[in-house]
Amino acid sequence: MMNSKFPIKHISPLCTVFVLLTGTNLITVTPALGIYQHQIIAKQPIQGKKSQVNPVFQPILSKLKKTTQINILLPTHIPIGKNEPPLYSIVETVTKNKYQILLGFTPDCGGGTACRFGAISAELVSSNTPKPLGKEVNLNNNKKAYFEDFKCGANCSDANLTWREKGVQYTIGLKAGSLSDLVKMANSVVSANKRIRP
Repeated sequence: MMNSKFPIKHISPLCTVFVLLTGTNLITVTPALGIYQHQIIAKQPIQGKKSQVNPVFQPILSKLKKTTQINILLPTHIPIGKNEPPLYSIVETVTKNKYQILLGFTPDCGGGTACRFGAISAELVSSNTPKPLGKEVNLNNNKKAYFEDFKCGANCSDANLTWREKGVQYTIGLKAGSLSDLVKMANSVVSANKRIRP
């Protein structure tokens, strides 16, 4: 029972939201937190709904859709732990026929090893497109992908999973990542070209 010395009218709206949702797995971000909304949500290993991309990609969707003409496939699942720092998506390249997205732990990450988490890319297949290399892996819907493991020297590179779909070659990479995490990401991709439900 609430202590009568602390009337409920003294609780702020933000605290009220916190009190109501403390016992659940929901994460509520109030408008007062402004631009940090996607940062806080992206810290969770989110399994998005089938019709939605992961919130970490929301800030770059408009730029991708305005420029590229290929089907934009983005994962709803990102294997990031609850105690990891916020994750950011950064458009490195986007043209009519390709896009390259960096996933990093800082908003200005340029691919440096300290801030790098992984990368996602797609390219319209042409005669100049290199064929996928590595171990053959089966994805959902009878799709075949190819896994290239990471290598470590002074630093570790990305492990990559590449597949082709409707004339486009897609690659998902995770710095020193595992095959199981890459397969989960690849199997969770949804088309960002479709209307995203609120």
